[in-house]
Amino acid sequence: MNVSQIWHDSPEWTRPGRSRTFYPADLRDVYKFARAASGHYANEIRAWEVWNEPDIDFWPLELSDKLAGVQKSAYLGLKDGNPNAIVTNAALVKGDTPFFRNFYACGTAEYSDIFNWHCYKTPADYKKILASHLALLQKHGAEARPIWLTEAGLRIKGDDGPGNRLLGLDSQKVQCRYIPKSVVMSLAAGSDRHFFFVLPDYLEEGLQFGLLKPDITPYPGFVALSAAANILGQAEYLGEYKIAQSPNVAAYGFATPRGVVLSIWAEQEAEVSLPISKPSVIVADIFGDETNVPTVGGNASLKVGSDVTYVFMPGNAKSYEFTGNPRPAGRIAANKPSRAVVVGYCNLPIDKAADAYRLSDASGFKYTVEVYNFDEHTPMSGQVEVAVPDGWRIDRSEEKVALDPMERRVLTFDVVPQIGAGAQVISVSASIGERRIPSSVSTFLMPKDKVN
Repeated sequence: MNVSQIWHDSPEWTRPGRSRTFYPADLRDVYKFARAASGHYANEIRAWEVWNEPDIDFWPLELSDKLAGVQKSAYLGLKDGNPNAIVTNAALVKGDTPFFRNFYACGTAEYSDIFNWHCYKTPADYKKILASHLALLQKHGAEARPIWLTEAGLRIKGDDGPGNRLLGLDSQKVQCRYIPKSVVMSLAAGSDRHFFFVLPDYLEEGLQFGLLKPDITPYPGFVALSAAANILGQAEYLGEYKIAQSPNVAAYGFATPRGVVLSIWAEQEAEVSLPISKPSVIVADIFGDETNVPTVGGNASLKVGSDVTYVFMPGNAKSYEFTGNPRPAGRIAANKPSRAVVVGYCNLPIDKAADAYRLSDASGFKYTVEVYNFDEHTPMSGQVEVAVPDGWRIDRSEEKVALDPMERRVLTFDVVPQIGAGAQVISVSASIGERRIPSSVSTFLMPKDKVN
């Protein structure tokens, strides 16, 4: 058993005078914490998720430009504390959004090993959602890395027991039927690893996510997850399997240590016939209970419904035709991230959904750029450049910087915008030594009532 550790808070002393923001006043505190934690827990924690669902309220007052700085400083610290640590990107949950796109525009791809996402949509939606993620990762050269769906769960209202904390019988059935379909469709979509949320009793705003009751006894969904893990836990997805004369039946093939396994279900009960070259075939139900089903005339007849049925097919994967193009197993790239980090931002009001600062008029504002040297031994020098949209004014477009080991410089630029239609972008880049380092990107929205 391995631990993947996630956080979504920061101590108040790292952000004095600001109660709801989680952005530390100095990213060197993030680096030091990450380095100490990964070193201390090197034998206990294998993977680190830098932040939980920052595209919603777990990163409430800030945009992706600041989160990118946290991602970069945390990655460097985690790797310095334990070079073997696995680091994921901040876990996104809303799908393809401006926050997600801008986060990667800030050059964060080099500062993670795994693409990590959360999803609470129906399993049938997984493929479309992950495809949009992969399209963006491809733009940044990161589509080949492993994909972990580290939170997939079901929002079910507690409807039984004291305080409606427990799941009633019907809700237990919904949870139980969801779990193996979620596993299958996650792997079919291209995930390398799939994590259900969540094991213990966990009531949040009236919604019960847990597989265990408060007294630690399991719901049926726990057994369904156990069966899915036992059967598909070391599986390679092969593709969709078309069952003749059963177009409304879903069937997905996997290569497992026990051979080829079909995961089959139908939203309405149906009878299917599978060609089997042996006198019988092993079939397991949603809880992993196995039976031998005899074949007649080279076919096995099965009744399938909304519960997943697992069929252990004879022969190897080459014996069957599967459709689709399964995503190859992800591989961790040999990242070479810069130890120089720039973060640009301002203190204007934000539009979280648009991941943008909102301008009220053409008044000037201060734009801050933090420049860090996260190398503990080597000084750095170079030039920081700030590019503003056409028609905007800035007091200077570049500034030379020299940083001692682990030093920070804070630069302030005076910017005067020009009101116009559409979103506008300020981009910060830097050349440190002979290397161009990843940019920081901030987006701005114009006031609609003042657009020319």
